[in-house]
Amino acid sequence: MTAYADRPNCRELDSARAEFAQLLSRKALEREFQSLFARCPFLLSESLPLRLEPTDIIPLGRPGKSEPDFVFYPDFESTPSFYGVIELKRPSSRILTRPRSYAVILTREAQTGV
Repeated sequence: MTAYADRPNCRELDSARAEFAQLLSRKALEREFQSLFARCPFLLSESLPLRLEPTDIIPLGRPGKSEPDFVFYPDFESTPSFYGVIELKRPSSRILTRPRSYAVILTREAQTGV
């Protein structure tokens, strides 16, 4: 699959979603998800509750390095600036624990992404 800079067409979106489903079904490694999202940033921009374009998402994550997987810098002239980081975790990773019925905390694994 090639990298996409702009919004994908229906065929490209279907192909990327199929690859994502395949990675989920075989419990792929985090770096495989990083690679997919770096090639197809529209999977993130269209699924996050933010007004982002695929070109706003910049891949950073390198296996074995302590850095976020992605950063985003939206380019909006009419709205206030905001930016952020995206840290990927495998679907099998526990990122929350409930020490009490009314409290939730991040696990050690999730704290590395904060």
